[in-house]
Amino acid sequence: MRKAKIASILALTLMVVIHSARAEVKALWLFDEGQGATAIDASENGCDGEINGAQYAPGKYGTGLKFDNASFVHIGFPKALHEDIVGPFTVQTWISLDKAPRADPSSIIIMQSSGTLAIGFTSSTGGGFYGYAGDNIKITDPDVEFPVDEWVHVAQTFDGTTQKLYRNGEEIASQDASGANFDHPDDSPWTIGAWSTQDSYFLDNATIDEMRISDEALEPEELGFFNRFSPVEPQDKLLARWGRIKRGDAL
Repeated sequence: MRKAKIASILALTLMVVIHSARAEVKALWLFDEGQGATAIDASENGCDGEINGAQYAPGKYGTGLKFDNASFVHIGFPKALHEDIVGPFTVQTWISLDKAPRADPSSIIIMQSSGTLAIGFTSSTGGGFYGYAGDNIKITDPDVEFPVDEWVHVAQTFDGTTQKLYRNGEEIASQDASGANFDHPDDSPWTIGAWSTQDSYFLDNATIDEMRISDEALEPEELGFFNRFSPVEPQDKLLARWGRIKRGDAL
């Protein structure tokens, strides 16, 4: 019975790993440097960020970056994001808020341009979680009450036609976004913690950790809520997971 269960779990794990291997990680910020002014892109795709004012703080895993309503991370225009994210994507991160998001103005977790790709908290719903996908197609969380003083995993996906929001691995909103147009302006740098102009809509009293952008809409079970990110190859992740199964460790 146990062998059959292990085989079933391994088959499911293999399917997830194969699908994840097709989705290329374009940027992965673990924020585990702990010091210095550079947020290193663990995907090695050249998406390192310049930290402006944000401070290292305890994260979901290791350290994260804390934002204080005047800080941001300048990513710029790396090819992996600026030229390669032109359709399906997943953007996801862990976030912990010290207090409820302000009702107005909005606050940004990550953004490129005014609506090409973004997640954050919007004033249009009084501070609820939201996402943008291609040319200002906006999706909002119907539950505007966002948890505070705890780590919450948030994600937005777009598969070419459908835009979705997730909280802690569960879908919370979905809508048609088939008209999304990913024409990334060359005067709006990718930015974490603020609007692309880097002078407004700052993230406040919030710590983020393990942010990842992929070029495919991941399935819920592939999100970081269920699997901690690391810069290892997919086959290494599979071997590690299989080793845990054989030892009888919890998945």
